[in-house]
Amino acid sequence: MNLTLQKSGAHPIVPLAAAAFLITLLLFFIDEGNYSFENITHPGNIVALSFYFMGMMLAQSISLAVAERFMERSKAVLTSIIIGIPVGVMATIFFFLVLRG
Repeated sequence: MNLTLQKSGAHPIVPLAAAAFLITLLLFFIDEGNYSFENITHPGNIVALSFYFMGMMLAQSISLAVAERFMERSKAVLTSIIIGIPVGVMATIFFFLVLRG
């Protein structure tokens, strides 16, 4: 039985989005020591979570575009998740710090 991934023309958005969504939820869960999801439905929290999600997706997409030039797609997706998540989180935190002044 062959379980190798075939390179297709479809963009691997699902694994990137799933990883970004799960890390975003983890960041919300551990934020300020609350360790709960009880305030996740407040509009301000949803806006902040969407910024983190978009930052991680952008960083993952850029790292995927670079990684696909050097390796096959399945390895490139994994590499872009490993590199894109921390870079996206740091870029989003930097963005919030710049907005704060």
